[in-house]
Amino acid sequence: MFLLLGIAGMPLNLDGELNLISEWFNDAAKLWSDKQIDGTENETSLSHLFDQGIVKLDAPIGTALAMNAAISDEQRAHSFTVNVKSGHYDLDETYFSFVQFFNANDAAGEPRGVLAGIPTSPEFILGSLPSNDKKGLYEYVEKTLAPGAQLERLKIDFEISVIAGNGQTIQTWMYNDCTLLDYVVFLNSNKDEFRWSSVNDSEIREIFAFQCLGLDIVS
Repeated sequence: MFLLLGIAGMPLNLDGELNLISEWFNDAAKLWSDKQIDGTENETSLSHLFDQGIVKLDAPIGTALAMNAAISDEQRAHSFTVNVKSGHYDLDETYFSFVQFFNANDAAGEPRGVLAGIPTSPEFILGSLPSNDKKGLYEYVEKTLAPGAQLERLKIDFEISVIAGNGQTIQTWMYNDCTLLDYVVFLNSNKDEFRWSSVNDSEIREIFAFQCLGLDIVS
């Protein structure tokens, strides 16, 4: 179906009647959506149109598809917003300063898919530059590290939204009943790495690692 959408969106030079081609695309799309034909049959029939010269492209198929698939700055992901809530004490804040987020198996892990690791205990990493806007989250870290802390009463929920350049939400990762696994503040002086600030200099960074009891992804 993705192939159909890509081709249908490109300018075509048609030898036959335009309405006949449009009808063919509509019929093929309906057969595909009704599962009467599979993706291979769909692509084969589409290739037949090109082979017979019924549909002609001004550029090779691969090039035309790549041009058609270009994502504008308004459409692509630009930032994260992180909302943190607690049902046990007064915490309900939204942060806009996080620049790193990924699902992980452990605090030192690499980015992993949502099905990786232990599905019943999803873990994730948040990274940012320390800033005053996250005061509530720092207080949470302090409560967690306090002697005799009751971790069951310190579980928090996260809604991490991926935001496009036009301000619209692409998807939201909803982690439930999370506890802090690790928190570290460190100096990153490797200027060859991507800078999290606008200054090409050493910078102080922080990493939060959490383990949760549930994960939902909403788009």
